[in-house]
Amino acid sequence: LLTGFKDAIVADIGGTTTDVGVIINGFPRLKNMEAIIGGVRTNFNIPDTISIGLGGGSRIDVDDNANKISIGPLSVGYELATKSKIFGGDVLTATDVATKLYDLDLGDKNHVSDLSENFCNSVKAKLECMLYRAT
Repeated sequence: LLTGFKDAIVADIGGTTTDVGVIINGFPRLKNMEAIIGGVRTNFNIPDTISIGLGGGSRIDVDDNANKISIGPLSVGYELATKSKIFGGDVLTATDVATKLYDLDLGDKNHVSDLSENFCNSVKAKLECMLYRAT
């Protein structure tokens, strides 16, 4: 065990998705039914994971008329370093909000200085809700 924890929830947050799995007694929880891989039904023991359309490159869109924040599933993905606001682009992403909210040393923070703490906390609450519903 790399962490010393025998029981844990593991999250792999990528550019476009977040994959979540559970470790119980040092082993991944397994699917309790066959897995469909590439359209083929298999009988392999594979980890039971959940994937949601939420990653660092997930787009955050705001509808001011409806007072609504939308997160993903659209993503800038591998173009994060050119399209997200902290890197001089014009697309607001989860990484932009995280940089502002947690004062991360990433990109140019001046590009997200207009984001209010209230707005960032609203996005954070919506992100947490997405993760909670996935597990």
